Amino acid sequence: MALERTLSIIKPDAVARNVIGAIYQRFEQAGLRVIAARMRQLSRAEAEGILCGASRASVLQDAGRVHD
Repeated sequence: MALERTLSIIKPDAVARNVIGAIYQRFEQAGLRVIAARMRQLSRAEAEGILCGASRASVLQDAGRVHD
């Protein structure tokens, strides 16, 4: 079976509400394992580089303030 990896980005509002632990707990309950974590603020260019397709604008708008 091939190894699959998933990138998960937690939005700033969830960080501000201090629910990162609860989010990680949901991952683990779903059988996923967190192998690395970084906390950083993405620039607009970085955020746009990660997102693709037609959903890019709506995701950036939903994410709120993106740091330039």
